[in-house]
Amino acid sequence: MAETKKAPETQKTTSTASKTTTGSKTNTGWKDLVEKTRTNYLKVVDSLTKIQQETEKVINSVIKKGADIREESTKLIKEWMEKANKSREEFQKSIEENLKKSLNLIPNIKSIDFPFKKEFEELSQNVQEQIKKAFAMFKIK
Repeated sequence: MAETKKAPETQKTTSTASKTTTGSKTNTGWKDLVEKTRTNYLKVVDSLTKIQQETEKVINSVIKKGADIREESTKLIKEWMEKANKSREEFQKSIEENLKKSLNLIPNIKSIDFPFKKEFEELSQNVQEQIKKAFAMFKIK
């Protein structure tokens, strides 16, 4: 009977020793897991910080270039408008001069008495007014 009692004591000692070993392995495993998680988290935060810094550089560059492009495009548009106004004025002068020359080629209407003279003079006056109005609406301030 003495041998039977020793067996349970050995089992208790072995079982307590294995619980202690398992417990310390479990604690070490959790500590490793927490440390690895923390390390990975710090790497992710570092990567996100670098991405944010690079994004800020790109955005600042785009903003700066956008301002430069805006200035250039404004300058080009102003130059274009000035040239368009000058071209329009030259065209208008050319049309008016040619119209006057054309009317001078026609014999003096005032000295000639022909049918519908009054209507023709009114029509000529209306055409000149319409031409001036048409070109006046293209003026850019």
